[in-house]
Amino acid sequence: MRALEAVLALLSLLPTSASFVQKPYSGDRHLRQLSSICFAAADGISTQLESEVNIQSPKMARLTSALGLDPEEVKKMSKSMGEARFQRLDTVNARHLGLFFRDEMSMSEEQVRRMIVKRPGILSYRRENVKKTAHFFVHEVGLSTEEFASMMEVSRGNALTHSVDRRLRPVLDFFRDEIGCSKFKWIARRYPQIFSHGVDEVLRPRAQFLHDRLDLKRRSDVSQIASKFPPIFWLSEENLLSKIDFLRTAMALKEDEMRDLLVTYPQILGLSLEGNLIPTVAFLLDEDGAGLTREQLNYFVLYQPALVAYSLANRIRPRIERMSACGISLSYSPPGIMSYTNSQFDEWLEMQTTSWSISN
Repeated sequence: MRALEAVLALLSLLPTSASFVQKPYSGDRHLRQLSSICFAAADGISTQLESEVNIQSPKMARLTSALGLDPEEVKKMSKSMGEARFQRLDTVNARHLGLFFRDEMSMSEEQVRRMIVKRPGILSYRRENVKKTAHFFVHEVGLSTEEFASMMEVSRGNALTHSVDRRLRPVLDFFRDEIGCSKFKWIARRYPQIFSHGVDEVLRPRAQFLHDRLDLKRRSDVSQIASKFPPIFWLSEENLLSKIDFLRTAMALKEDEMRDLLVTYPQILGLSLEGNLIPTVAFLLDEDGAGLTREQLNYFVLYQPALVAYSLANRIRPRIERMSACGISLSYSPPGIMSYTNSQFDEWLEMQTTSWSISN
């Protein structure tokens, strides 16, 4: 308030707005600049005070009390929703939604609070629609209330924004009935963003793309890929094709080998091409690195596709360097050597250096 009083005092010393209009002001330009600063400061303080009054209004006080929010969280929610929409919130409906998530859906008060702060628009949803959506996940998808709570936290409440009849149930039917995916409950819980993509617009065309591009022979192949790596349905075709082409060329993979690799470990397509695949494969093929031939790399990766997913800096390179110091080549090592824990690797390496025999 002292700052506001100081600004008002300065404003009283300036010419009135009428004198500015009636004739050009011929005073010192510094006074003109000062007037602009004062009017801007007064406007800013007024806006701030108005915002604080709105947030501290009885209606907002009831909302913060019902949901256990603090003033800063309320400000974030107001900014996210827009002041006008935020002020229209039905606090009774909001309170009942909070109680529904907590008491019927097993969400902790902290989980409810975080979800609401991150997606405050949930509080404007009708209780009937929210309950219908929640019951769909519990009774049709098969989530427990604890799994529903976990999914809501992962999706930040976004799963509630979709229509059960127009989006959620068609996605469930596509995975369960059309491609025969038996792990849809896991997909819904871990990757709820799958519901952001329509069946006709995205999911079915992507399944056809995978079938055609990878020459998949069995219906279960698409199901396995979907179950192991759901993001394959929303990564761009350009992204996927660049990695498929690189892997095929770098490891001299035949069509059936490429298909088997991606059905076994589709997560490989989630790795960064520039940040992971290219430098790791280059090191494995480099004579100053692991020194594998393309045929040997082909064998190692088909045996353990996750080989290229391990950290080059923290696992692959340090182990290769320790093996090279002991005169041991990766090509003569167990193909799953990189999957060993540190203690298992140490034990294996010690055994090789004491017995001079390469073994498991």
